[in-house]
Amino acid sequence: MVIPPATVRIAGAAVLLLIVGGCYLVLAPFLSAVVWALILAVSLQPLMVRLLRHGHLGPGTAAALITLLCTAVLLLPVIMLLPSLSELTVWLFNRIGDIIDQGLPSVPAWLRDVPLFGDDLVGYWQRFEHDGSQLVAELRKYMVPLRDFLLAAGAGLGRGLLELALSLGILYFMLRDGPRWAARLYAVAGHLIGVRGGALLEVARQTIRGVVNGILGTSLAQALLAGVGFWVAGVDNALFLGFLTFFLSFVPMGPALLWVPAAIGLYRAGDTGWAAFLAVWGALVVGTVDNILRPLLMQRGMDLPFLFIFLGVLGGALAFGLTGVFIGPTLLAVGYTLLRGLTETPPAAAAGGEGPAPR
Repeated sequence: MVIPPATVRIAGAAVLLLIVGGCYLVLAPFLSAVVWALILAVSLQPLMVRLLRHGHLGPGTAAALITLLCTAVLLLPVIMLLPSLSELTVWLFNRIGDIIDQGLPSVPAWLRDVPLFGDDLVGYWQRFEHDGSQLVAELRKYMVPLRDFLLAAGAGLGRGLLELALSLGILYFMLRDGPRWAARLYAVAGHLIGVRGGALLEVARQTIRGVVNGILGTSLAQALLAGVGFWVAGVDNALFLGFLTFFLSFVPMGPALLWVPAAIGLYRAGDTGWAAFLAVWGALVVGTVDNILRPLLMQRGMDLPFLFIFLGVLGGALAFGLTGVFIGPTLLAVGYTLLRGLTETPPAAAAGGEGPAPR
């Protein structure tokens, strides 16, 4: 019995789809870790090339050194912040316990000056002023949602740390074996897409480097500068506030949400000089360094809309968790750049990329 060629092709395609689907199911739990490791590997590939050419190191040793460096920069600060986060949580719960026992303190004077809602807020506050029992009865309605939120936040943080640690382990192998994988990827792209396949991969590679260097590098610089400012001014939990600055730097005027209240708190405590220092440091150093560093670190020609960065951070965090903060804007940047290249670049020009990454 002779099997028709069309049936053989359909059966082969079905088997291939089953294999691809099975591979996806196996890798799905680790997808965000793999994507983040790939982003890091592409952006750090020039450093890997320099170590191999001038450091007289083998691929395994060079990959191990870069992986250790990434661990020190990305993972250790988060682990070091956990004790501060625990202390802050304990302080917060103790403060909530005091309020529940004694009720809310007297109405602050500034609450009456809140536009539109000042009188309503004062009336609501006075219902629980120095009356803990009534406050407990009101808070009972929010206990279950608050408990669920805290449990989900704790689980998300733990999962994010595990994914970050796993991505660093994957990064080592991607750096060590990257040239072989890149050559195969360029070959596959050439078979599937044609002449333009290699050029599109080159655009994606350059975009990943530009985003990691320009966006994440700038955010890291702002976080370091903000942490130094908080520490010099004597603000409590300076390391934790610097860590939060990293994430808020993706939001327009985000770091100001931290240094402005800190400066006001120093002023009210009588530290006028340190309050002025922190205000000047936040406005002139932390607030402007992104305008200087981002164009320098990003490759020329990358004019990624800031909306893409903002939506990428939020959407990435919702889709991938902690590592999604980095993955989201990078993926949107690659998609935006590829779409722009497909619509603006002539086919002849698109075929002139650098080719596969050097070994």
